[in-house]
Amino acid sequence: MGKYIFFISANSAYQLQLTAMDTTLGTVTHLSNLQITDSWDLPYVKIGTSLVTEDHLYLFTQLYDTAYLWKTDGTVAGTVLVKALSATCGASISCFGYYGAVLPIRPPQAQPHIVFDGYDDTFGYGVWTSSGFDDGTHSLYSSSSSSVRPTDPEDFMQHNGVIYFNATTSETGREIWKTDGTPEGTELVTQLYTGEEGYISFFTKTPLGIAFQGRGENVGYEPYLFDGDTIRLLSDVHENG
Repeated sequence: MGKYIFFISANSAYQLQLTAMDTTLGTVTHLSNLQITDSWDLPYVKIGTSLVTEDHLYLFTQLYDTAYLWKTDGTVAGTVLVKALSATCGASISCFGYYGAVLPIRPPQAQPHIVFDGYDDTFGYGVWTSSGFDDGTHSLYSSSSSSVRPTDPEDFMQHNGVIYFNATTSETGREIWKTDGTPEGTELVTQLYTGEEGYISFFTKTPLGIAFQGRGENVGYEPYLFDGDTIRLLSDVHENG
């Protein structure tokens, strides 16, 4: 982010620390202890993704049943815990923020928001959003939402100012979705495979759009390219995928 390089390390007291190097001054600053741990805790700390806005770095850590969303502007005063989150997914990866992206700023929004995968005990993995503050960090869908809820979101990726990701529903399987960080602005882009056994994976950003592997009609699992408007089969590499 800007002039800073960030890194995470553990000191001799087994404290997980966030440190910043100012590349213009050549100085290194200890910003914060991310989690206070005993020696036996350190192997169980999980590190999620890091997301960079114009003026902040967001990162996720987890120890046992608690995950933490942090943000920093590269200074000690500007390094804060945004929110502690209950993390009971039981997975080997972080329950929050294994995938994520920065939402484009849209008026009247005054600051960047982030979207990421998160977990709750009722619905499992889903789309979460954060404004960078405790009360602005929550699941995209409340328990009373009537909208179709995409689950197990992966591969959040921005293309032409839109955040795309792949996620699952019981009716479609795993397909391409887009979001603006609101429930009403989160929708299925297209159904590549008719029925509940659709499957998409391995989003890769290219100059032409998002390349991915998908299950298509009559071709099985093949490489595709999505340019934001249309999905194009790149090659029928092997009959039936």
